Amino acid sequence: MAPTSDDWRRATLGAIARANDADTAPDYSRLQEELSQEGFEHPTRLEMLLGSLAGEELITYAEATSMAGFNAINFRVTEAGRRELERLQETLAVEREGVAYLTAAEIAALEPLISEIRGFAESGSLPLDREDVADLVVQIDTVQVQARSPKPRRNIVRSALEAIGEHLRQVPADVRAGVVGAAAVKALEQALQIVT
Repeated sequence: MAPTSDDWRRATLGAIARANDADTAPDYSRLQEELSQEGFEHPTRLEMLLGSLAGEELITYAEATSMAGFNAINFRVTEAGRRELERLQETLAVEREGVAYLTAAEIAALEPLISEIRGFAESGSLPLDREDVADLVVQIDTVQVQARSPKPRRNIVRSALEAIGEHLRQVPADVRAGVVGAAAVKALEQALQIVT
């Protein structure tokens, strides 16, 4: 499989950062050699990427004269570049682990639905025994805690919503068909659509 743009960015920023951490600033030929050893063998693409990274202020470069008298351009990763490298590395880890996070837009759409379900649970309008209501509230809390997390995990939210669904299925059919029950079921269905 050919490396993606993110793969190139991650490899290039990583190579420069490793060199910088060793108190060196790699020049173009050293960078190209290291990347080719990792399977990134496209000099033109590297040149374009370096220009792009510099334009985004993720790297800086300076011309220097080597001990042999040759002019070389040395690269350094900026703080913004290190943050971008961390983001790219986290994205790769997520892809490898299969962990998906909810987006801010998904959280914004989910929160009012969960608040609505909480209102039904705490109002006593759903005929559930105390133990079921307590677990229902814990599942709602789980969703709300994930919503406040910087990395809200989709699988945890989905599991909590499925548990909420199990509780709502225990509500008698005539109550589920009524205004309150139907509204709770509809809110849950919409919430599940967001995380699925």
